[in-house]
Amino acid sequence: MVMTDIKSKPVPKWILMRYAKLWRIFGTNYFNKKDAVEALTENNIHLSKRKALISVVLSDLKKAGWLTMMIDPVDGRCNISRLRDPVDIILNMEVE
Repeated sequence: MVMTDIKSKPVPKWILMRYAKLWRIFGTNYFNKKDAVEALTENNIHLSKRKALISVVLSDLKKAGWLTMMIDPVDGRCNISRLRDPVDIILNMEVE
């Protein structure tokens, strides 16, 4: 587990459910948007018709500090993402 000082914020339940699925598949490994689309639309007819929603999920996770993005070193036109460890997210959660 890599500990960071990045502050995190709570996310809505529907985003949390997608984070959980991505975490089970990727853990802290890097993945690209295509990988995320495949992971989140597998066995989900509702999401497979709304692939643009995956961009919203990734963006909201990034804004909340649950995911980091960087330029793909292999293909500079694309981004790769990595989820933060859930324990790190909780320990760095902003409290009101």
